[in-house]
Amino acid sequence: MPRTSCKSLARPQVALRDLHRTFVRLRARRARQGRQVRQLREEMEQGAVGGDKDRRGAAKAARPAAYSEAWAKWSATADELAETVEMILRYPPRTVPDLVIKFDALSWALLSDSAVVDHQAERQVRAFGQQLRQLAAAGG
Repeated sequence: MPRTSCKSLARPQVALRDLHRTFVRLRARRARQGRQVRQLREEMEQGAVGGDKDRRGAAKAARPAAYSEAWAKWSATADELAETVEMILRYPPRTVPDLVIKFDALSWALLSDSAVVDHQAERQVRAFGQQLRQLAAAGG
């Protein structure tokens, strides 16, 4: 499946479901890249604390470069994901499944950045999303 850039999604004929597929793909990529960034950061921190004495200087010097490259990729994906979420939220829903897609994007934007700090409110947002998905699956 070819990658779809946010620039091409700005066309009016792009369906909300296409935007949702892009959202899901970017969300998974961001999570994968985030794990890689955290792993590289931990390796750098362990190397700074002492690490193995056998490691060569070039290998130590390569860690910050790899971390910077991984972080830049993660950051670019996060920007593209934010653009996609904005486009989804601007899209007018025509059906209950469209509303589910919009809610998924909105709740991800709120919960992934820890904008909702009250844990009870977070549970309520997640519960509402589950109820909305059940309603859509039931054909409501």
